[in-house]
Amino acid sequence: QRQMCIRDSCDVLSKLSAKSDSKAMEIGCGSGLVTMVLSALGWEVTSCDVNPFAVACTRGNLEANGLSDRASIIEADFESDFLIEAVDALKPNNIINFAALAYANSWTKSSRYYDTNITAVSKICEYLSTKSYLKKFLQVGTSELYGSVNKPVDENYPINPPSPYSVSKLAADMHLETMFKVKKFPMNDGSPWEDPKNNFHTQYNYNRGALPILDHLLIRTIGLNMPSKMNDNTRDNMMNDLLVTLNNLY
Repeated sequence: QRQMCIRDSCDVLSKLSAKSDSKAMEIGCGSGLVTMVLSALGWEVTSCDVNPFAVACTRGNLEANGLSDRASIIEADFESDFLIEAVDALKPNNIINFAALAYANSWTKSSRYYDTNITAVSKICEYLSTKSYLKKFLQVGTSELYGSVNKPVDENYPINPPSPYSVSKLAADMHLETMFKVKKFPMNDGSPWEDPKNNFHTQYNYNRGALPILDHLLIRTIGLNMPSKMNDNTRDNMMNDLLVTLNNLY
């Protein structure tokens, strides 16, 4: 597993070196880790988040790494027309969508989860379906589709969504898969716990011993500095999201 992490991580980085038209938008940027890595690799990136603290965190991390001039950051609601205008201004080849309404108890005001996680996704993807500049829309999924599990699961595992949040995410995945089949929409659906036999990020998720290797390969070798005050679980989740993204972009 450790050797596979090294090999596949290097392979990903080599294939993601920026080309002349490498433009990406990260929706739901959080800490900005994906934005930082792509920016450090030479991509032109715009990142956005509805949470002002996430926007500030991304901006601070970019500044700390000397990448402020390589990425743009905006505060935008996923459901607003302003986001669509920003997409059209950048004309990104790749869009990475982390954005989702996700709180512990989605049974309260559950309709909001459908508004954000499926209606807003379908709106922006319908708009993008006519845009020739888009090469790939990466929808980052959730393992919660399978309910409570105690082992890695693949796509053949029975779906058992336990909440409005997971149902809304499942609906978005199914909508995009149907768009791909019927309209040839260039989507890809990535999940940190998907296909454990083949995807290195899943092996990483269940092998914490690989954390220092991936941290070194994907962060330190391209000159990035991450906040030092970060517990293992937080760093684990961030690296998992990063690996899902990079593995699905090339």
